[in-house]
Amino acid sequence: EEDRIAAYAFFVIDGRNAMVDYLAVCENLRGRGTGSLLIRMMTDDLQQKYDCVLLESEDPDYATDEEDCNVRERRIRFYLHNRLVPTGIRSEVWHVHYRILALPVEHMLPDEEIGRIYSGIYRVMMPEKFYKTMFSYRINAMPAPAAMRNENTPGRITECQRQNSEK
Repeated sequence: EEDRIAAYAFFVIDGRNAMVDYLAVCENLRGRGTGSLLIRMMTDDLQQKYDCVLLESEDPDYATDEEDCNVRERRIRFYLHNRLVPTGIRSEVWHVHYRILALPVEHMLPDEEIGRIYSGIYRVMMPEKFYKTMFSYRINAMPAPAAMRNENTPGRITECQRQNSEK
């Protein structure tokens, strides 16, 4: 925007698969459609180049407090509003818990295949000793749409369960 960076994304590429490792919009430009425009541009560009494009979003179930939970839920709603697709994949990377979403590409892969792709991307990113100790993922038994939205609380994606404090 006028020779200034308004938003940016950092990708990790592994063959015909990619992961948006970081996506940010400058604080003074948030709420103006800048992030939505960036995602549309990414989707238009990446759909042609990759079979699978993943994105991590911090899991609201592991929020430290209500404010943190609200921020995480808002992020996920933003991604869903911008046509990202929830998967049944959840992960823990360097002690941070994530829900995995996918950019819409030609066809949505099954969660088992997405999990293999996601794991393969981290194998590229991390030395083996860290991959074995600081990365894990699981496929939720709950179908993705239900896992992303708690039907008992309209507008809420999940209840904050403070699972970190239970460990």
